[in-house]
Amino acid sequence: AVHGRRRHGLRAFLGGGGRMYFPFLRSWLMGLPLFAFWTWLIWGAPGGAALQLLLPEGAEDLASSEEVARRVAFGREIVYFTGILALELWLDLARASLIVGRRSSALLALARGAREGLRRPLSVLTLVGVGLGVELIWIGALRGASLAWGMGPLALGLLLPFGRVVTRGGRLAGLATFVAQSEAAREERRAQRPGPPLPDEYAAL
Repeated sequence: AVHGRRRHGLRAFLGGGGRMYFPFLRSWLMGLPLFAFWTWLIWGAPGGAALQLLLPEGAEDLASSEEVARRVAFGREIVYFTGILALELWLDLARASLIVGRRSSALLALARGAREGLRRPLSVLTLVGVGLGVELIWIGALRGASLAWGMGPLALGLLLPFGRVVTRGGRLAGLATFVAQSEAAREERRAQRPGPPLPDEYAAL
């Protein structure tokens, strides 16, 4: 996505995959404790303490009504899955930073990914939202085809992951293009920034 078409061949694909394998693996490993921490935050002791502010003793069976208990449980799940999606987006931005700069530090990539996401959150969410929308359309189309034509589990088992891999690859390519454009814009602004003024004895020359 960030290189010319001449570099889209099989050799470039395999070379890039081999070069980025371990940086991507490190970013995945660094993401595991983040997911674990978020899960503990929502479903562990902190989430239980927050639940006590909404329900008597934090117990759903002691709620004033089933509707209240249902809304609290649903809201908790929404917060959890929103955080999971945010972490996924953060990691994808970090991987895009690794790709664009041909870098290898997963820790610095996480910092750069957070910077990109915080600087232009609306653009990032729009880009990712389009990718998720296409993925949902693919899943819905497969479900409709399965109901209409009776597609077997083997066909669904092949087509569903295929579509998800393609849409995820497209999302990562879009994020890589976004990060590349952001870094190019920053370099251009840095180049146009005036330097420090010369001393008087040099300015007179």
